[in-house]
Amino acid sequence: MANQYNRYYFDNNKNKRRRKRKNRFVLYLIILIISCLIASFVLYALVTAIIEKKEGMSSEISSSSSDVSTSSDQSSSPETSSEQETSSNIVDMTTNPVPEAEKRPLTYLDDAAFIGDSIMTGLANYQIIDESRVLASVGMNIEKINTAKVDTAGGSKTILQASKELQANKFYIMLGSNGIAWLSNEKMIASYSDFIDSLKQAHPNAQICVLSIPPVTAAKETAAKSPISNSDIDVYNQELLKMANNKGVRFIDLNAALKGPDGKFPAESAEGDGMHFKRTTYDKMLDCLLTHPVS
Repeated sequence: MANQYNRYYFDNNKNKRRRKRKNRFVLYLIILIISCLIASFVLYALVTAIIEKKEGMSSEISSSSSDVSTSSDQSSSPETSSEQETSSNIVDMTTNPVPEAEKRPLTYLDDAAFIGDSIMTGLANYQIIDESRVLASVGMNIEKINTAKVDTAGGSKTILQASKELQANKFYIMLGSNGIAWLSNEKMIASYSDFIDSLKQAHPNAQICVLSIPPVTAAKETAAKSPISNSDIDVYNQELLKMANNKGVRFIDLNAALKGPDGKFPAESAEGDGMHFKRTTYDKMLDCLLTHPVS
């Protein structure tokens, strides 16, 4: 009886151990399967992320290449070339002296007024410019520019007063030839500056352009009466350029346009006094203004 019990007990324990081992095996199998599933999911997610990243980079590179290609195509297209060409023809409105540009027609000066001394009066005397737009007189110099009067259709008026009666969008000023032999540069520039201030206040939207004074002939440099040195003229013109820059107005180097190869005014271009212009020289003056537009 005892042996049967012991055998039963032994068999029962053996069966329990067998079931435990079976259950443990099933549990390990389940854990393994779950671990494999998790690992597969993680691996899938990782591979997917890498693929998407590569595709994104490829897309960006392709887009960048497309943009570069488009930009290149546009830069070489007729429209862009035309725009660039148009841009290169735009007149620089800030550089002094005013750079040379494509020549404008004579009508470009229809809204211009000319201020100066006896040299400037030649524009009206030769009927090149209507006399109403030439505000100049014989004997005018910078000392008198703010006070001396000129004859106009409305009577005798100062140049500033007369300018207010004109519908002018451009003012060309040439002063200094009459005075450079006896007035100091400092005094002339000071009076010139005052006049420009007054003209700018009276015509805030107009282009004001200072012309360098012209050269003189070799004979004028050695004249017995009132000789003038071209080197003195050059120094004065440099001061005019500085003043124009300081005042924010334009400067056209007429002197350079009229000089001969020797740096002097050619005798064939001047009247007998070695200063005033012959008729053909006024054509050169106008040509200089038309090839150096200020608006």
